Amino acid sequence: MVDKKQGGIKPPPPKYMELMELLLSPNFELVSALGKAILAKEQGNQLAECLVFAFEQFSDQATDLVKWAVSDEIAQTNSHVTLFRGISAATRLMSVYYKKVGDAYLRYLLGSFITDVCSRDKSFEVDPSKIEEGVDVKANLDLILGLSQMLITKILASADQCPASIRHILRSTQQEVMKKFPGMKSRVVGGSIFLRFICPAIVSPEAYGLVKEIPLKTHRRGLVLISKLLQNLANEVQFDGNKESYMVDMNKFIEDNVDGIRAFFDAITEIPVGEEQLAVEMTLGKESLKKKKSVDRDSIVEESFVTITNTICENKEKIVEIILKEHEGHEGEELVKKLDEALKISLGLEKEKKKEIEKKDRKKQKEEKKREKEEKQKEKEKEKEEKLKEKKKEKEREGEEKKEKKKKKKK
Repeated sequence: MVDKKQGGIKPPPPKYMELMELLLSPNFELVSALGKAILAKEQGNQLAECLVFAFEQFSDQATDLVKWAVSDEIAQTNSHVTLFRGISAATRLMSVYYKKVGDAYLRYLLGSFITDVCSRDKSFEVDPSKIEEGVDVKANLDLILGLSQMLITKILASADQCPASIRHILRSTQQEVMKKFPGMKSRVVGGSIFLRFICPAIVSPEAYGLVKEIPLKTHRRGLVLISKLLQNLANEVQFDGNKESYMVDMNKFIEDNVDGIRAFFDAITEIPVGEEQLAVEMTLGKESLKKKKSVDRDSIVEESFVTITNTICENKEKIVEIILKEHEGHEGEELVKKLDEALKISLGLEKEKKKEIEKKDRKKQKEEKKREKEEKQKEKEKEKEEKLKEKKKEKEREGEEKKEKKKKKKK
């Protein structure tokens, strides 16, 4: 249920109240169906952004949403090799939430680093097959390693700078994974925060607001190589030379930093802050929204719920199919019924239906009045006709009486 009083949280607009309550159901039944039907597809990113926004604005349960999605994926995964590697409800929600809540953290880690890389007027290429004439491959390799070491040193010392809500999710993820895949304690954290947060921001800094202009091709290449190196370090996997033999020379970087990355993963999953601090950090989305004075909050709320509502309507057949499959019998039917009612209210169909009923009622009343008038008119005409007949009969009787009188006089 949407708690109107919880932490001063305002409820969503009335027409979206029932839809929000369905999304917030304890077992996330509707979100589960949305995850399977939509979030793992191309249009899933926009829906994920709207869901995280709605959960954060009207319930402060965005971390619970991400934790649930993570737990669900772990339960459905049979091999640690594929865990969080593809596009799924968990990876969509994880990426969106980290990006939203971790904006300041990313700027702290990468802001000056990206600016430095993108200001260098030189090639970063280390692949001999792509190198231009006159370019020193060894010098480029040393440059990549030097920049990577500079960045990883800052990252390894940044655990306390990471938002508490992200750390809670990482800790929860680690604990859930260790129950099923005991040997994944460190790597699952790397697969989460590096693969879904830090590395994407390195490769595409413009998408995270870290740069104003799109990086040049040469700069992008350098960022891609650095990202690959950090991701392999996070995965604790060395380059084997089968695919990219030129990366093998970077394995010493991984060897030198593997202990440091494990210590970082241990530190970032330890939560020294209290629930009060977590509550403050979980409202970062709201605070950032307030700072955007030019943005109309109400319009963002409306746009988010319109996107959620329209996406559900466009995929309703598949969503209903999933709901009925996962919740057999009366439970599934009731959930579908509630969804139908919530969508009608969200779309304003209930209001339109009421207007249509009122319109029909007015038409019916008008027709009834017309019938009553016609019936009264018919009654009047009938009475008039009856009176005319009565007068005619009266005249006929009078005529007969006169004839009788004349006959009597003649006699």
